[in-house]
Amino acid sequence: MPEDTLGTIVNHTASKVGQIGMVVRDAKRSAEYFSKLYNIKPWYRAKFTQKETIFCGKQIDLDLEILIGFCGGVEIELIQVKNDVENIYSDILKKQDGGIHHIGFFIKEYDRKLASMKSLGVEPLQWGTLKTTGGAVTRYVYFDTVKTCGTITEFIETKFLGLSIPHTQFMVRISALTGDVKRI
Repeated sequence: MPEDTLGTIVNHTASKVGQIGMVVRDAKRSAEYFSKLYNIKPWYRAKFTQKETIFCGKQIDLDLEILIGFCGGVEIELIQVKNDVENIYSDILKKQDGGIHHIGFFIKEYDRKLASMKSLGVEPLQWGTLKTTGGAVTRYVYFDTVKTCGTITEFIETKFLGLSIPHTQFMVRISALTGDVKRI
């Protein structure tokens, strides 16, 4: 991300952090640890029926285990890569065996915000679409903000029946009823 875009980038993001994403070797074990150490519980497993992932402009077949919990209203996402496909999480696994990977912002108007970021010279590294068993559709994009911000930035938009759905603990509990996630 070019440094001269920092003054205008705030116009393109949400006003508060909605998610902290962490790459881990074993999501279930990490969730148990976080539950004991930080009292983050319950945890939920996302149930996907379709996934499309583009990394560095190429479609990849990425197999992930994703668990989510909440701490103070912030979604904690644990990401476990289950195959050897080169992807956005590979670097942090190779360099430090996992850790905090990204800061996520839940947004509306995905296409407009993606175009705005690109116009500022902030390029996407990986993006995709996830569809769940209950019918929710999540579009996400990771931006290269490591050199200027110290971490990757993610924009996330989830819709159900065309309506934007917030990622709150209440909505995740509702999603457990619709089959989008499973409480573990």
